[in-house]
Amino acid sequence: MGQQPLTPHTLVMGYKGRSPTAFKFAKGWHEQADIACSYLDKAARKMKKWADKKRRHTEYKVGDMVLVKLLPQQFKSLRLVHKGLVRRYEGPFTILGKVGKVSYRVELPSRLKIHLVFHISYLKPYHGDKDNPTRGMSKRAPTTVVTSYDKEVKHIIADQVVRRQGVPPATEYLVKWKGPPKSEASWEPANALWEF
Repeated sequence: MGQQPLTPHTLVMGYKGRSPTAFKFAKGWHEQADIACSYLDKAARKMKKWADKKRRHTEYKVGDMVLVKLLPQQFKSLRLVHKGLVRRYEGPFTILGKVGKVSYRVELPSRLKIHLVFHISYLKPYHGDKDNPTRGMSKRAPTTVVTSYDKEVKHIIADQVVRRQGVPPATEYLVKWKGPPKSEASWEPANALWEF
């Protein structure tokens, strides 16, 4: 009868086999696991040390004004815009309350269709200028979800399935737009036509 193969379950239980070779092998495996755990703990402590150097311990109260870091990926209208052209922080917005230890609920306008709870790392205190309240306000148009379109679909002329290596097949439609001539019809992916 041979020795049963070692599994993570038997390693934790510390089962001693009948064979001295198997016992040495299991003991060596335990020692290697302990060494690996100690290295992981050491790496975690080192990462925590460097992460805590830049960490701000900020507490917000209900009613405080904050700026919220918004990511371009959260808005379909901004995904195609270079990230350097998008404002890093939007606001100021009012804190509605604390959720958990490190998250806050923020009062956002309805035009921003995103979740209202943000981790503290996405918030920055707002310091308004009492003498000139408009100072620091962006002159650019605010981030919005696009609801009006300058193109209108007249009808769909044809469709095709586009196959690319490593990508699932996608359906595209040849769209005749209202206004321009038929020669300006364009192939549009199916997921881009939801808005029309």
